[in-house]
Amino acid sequence: MGTTLTPEFWERFAVLLVAAMAVTFVLTALFDTLVVRLTNRRGHRPPAPPAEAAAPPYARPRLSGDAASAAVRPRDAPPWIRAVSTPRRPDRP
Repeated sequence: MGTTLTPEFWERFAVLLVAAMAVTFVLTALFDTLVVRLTNRRGHRPPAPPAEAAAPPYARPRLSGDAASAAVRPRDAPPWIRAVSTPRRPDRP
């Protein structure tokens, strides 16, 4: 048993479709206006400067002279830092 789509159905469908589109358009414009007003009310603020990062606990200032290579990274630094900062010896691959 099938149903037919009558002209009355299409008329109601068109009215409801147009009404839904109108409501969507009005609400979008209303919220857009609200956001713009709130943004303008706050005023222009310059961006905040970036926070300075704290130095990691293993970082020490570089020294000049013979002690420079020994003082760059302490022995308690993570292994990957010690591996990167340790100079390679010619007798080791």
